[in-house]
Amino acid sequence: TVEEAANTAVALYEEERGRKQNQMPESEEEKADTYVATIPDLVAAGCSEIRDLGQPTAIQKRVEGDIGVGVPLVGYLDLEYEDRVIDVKVVGQMPSSIETVKNGMLRQMAFYRHATGKPVYLLFIAKPPKNKSHTGFKLIEVPEELLREGLHQLQTGARALLQNICLGDSIEDMARFTVPNFDSYMWDEILRKEAAEVWAA
Repeated sequence: TVEEAANTAVALYEEERGRKQNQMPESEEEKADTYVATIPDLVAAGCSEIRDLGQPTAIQKRVEGDIGVGVPLVGYLDLEYEDRVIDVKVVGQMPSSIETVKNGMLRQMAFYRHATGKPVYLLFIAKPPKNKSHTGFKLIEVPEELLREGLHQLQTGARALLQNICLGDSIEDMARFTVPNFDSYMWDEILRKEAAEVWAA
């Protein structure tokens, strides 16, 4: 049931949060308290939409491919169907159009398109607002021109990474040619401190 799915989602979130309990700054803890309260509504919106899409042929499928620069990439797509790939994104604010979607998402979709040859869609799930401006989900097909641009960005980044690797023999050498984005959610407090020491060397 939807209620069971929501309870499972909350339990998994709290389990992961517990593992990072001593790594999160106080401001992030406050955000987590706010976010966990929205999980049941997000699950309800997502279950309704995904159920209507039919039975996928694969869930969290590992895909691997060469983007044309000798660098293999690996990804895990959320939902694969006979005729398309769908990636699920839980967001705080529903995007108004594909043009407002972050480049990182488009690069990810470009790789799935390259690896599977299938059309790719983004399924956005957000808590339905009180003014009912949206119902909590939006399915958007990513157009080919954006996929081509996303693949080009991936290829450019891969070439830059290869060049950096060739320029030095150590992690410290590579750090001289890159600038980390410490604002990204992918850095927890421990990794951020360790990386700051590397880039400060």
